[in-house]
Amino acid sequence: MNTEETRAAEELWETYPDFKRPIIPREFIDAFEKRIKSLRYDEVRITGELDPEYAEFKAKVSIIAKRKWNTDSTKSYDYHLASFTLEHMPGCGGILLSHDSWVGHSERGKGVGTLMQEMKMWIASKLEAAMLLATVVVGNEAEEGLLGKHGWKQVGPAFRNVHTGNNVQMWQKILT
Repeated sequence: MNTEETRAAEELWETYPDFKRPIIPREFIDAFEKRIKSLRYDEVRITGELDPEYAEFKAKVSIIAKRKWNTDSTKSYDYHLASFTLEHMPGCGGILLSHDSWVGHSERGKGVGTLMQEMKMWIASKLEAAMLLATVVVGNEAEEGLLGKHGWKQVGPAFRNVHTGNNVQMWQKILT
């Protein structure tokens, strides 16, 4: 978002009373959608829950394009181009876990990953999170490069995920 869009979004956010805010007000989804449409995509979809009393938040953010079933069809389906999930770390409202992040191969290098990082940062700032955490499969150069570009740092040594067999690296982004 440019400076003017950011300022307008901030002003809208402040009009919502504490603890009575929808997960993310429609006006903000509209601001993100404007950016999405400038990239020639159709929709940003944000689903999730926010319980401010217990500092529990979980949301899935997806960028959607409408695709026709075939060239002769008037029917279309939602094609997910990119997605991520953010949620509070259980027992710690100051940390958000970022997971299930991906950008489709055909959309890489077009600014979609950067836009999604901006969305993560904006959501995290509204939730007053102090840190974002994520794990990345070692060797996933696209995600490692994107996180590094946006100020994320590797934390500790890589380890083996016994459930998937992958070697993974923990990454963090300090926000405060």
